[in-house]
Amino acid sequence: MKKITGTDITTLRAKMALNHTQFAMLNGVHHTTACRWESTPLEVVKFDPMHQLILEHALKRFKKAGPDRESLARRIGQALIAGGTLAGLAVLLDDLTVQPQEPSHVAL
Repeated sequence: MKKITGTDITTLRAKMALNHTQFAMLNGVHHTTACRWESTPLEVVKFDPMHQLILEHALKRFKKAGPDRESLARRIGQALIAGGTLAGLAVLLDDLTVQPQEPSHVAL
């Protein structure tokens, strides 16, 4: 597993367009904890192993700029507000597991 540092947290939170409170909710921690993670950029942040796996995939996903990034960030934020941590993770996990659709070719 990749070690996630405070710098990774800052990058991921910014690319997901989440504020500190939303990002903290996504990770099931208090917002001051999320702020502390970012204030120590080289320190390794410890997560539950499954949670870390999801965040590692999210970090890879969000390092690639894409037009749907803002849409996903908005859906995660809405899920956090409506259902909390598990709902936010479910949206993120769903996005990470959906395979891109091949354009369908229609024969004329």
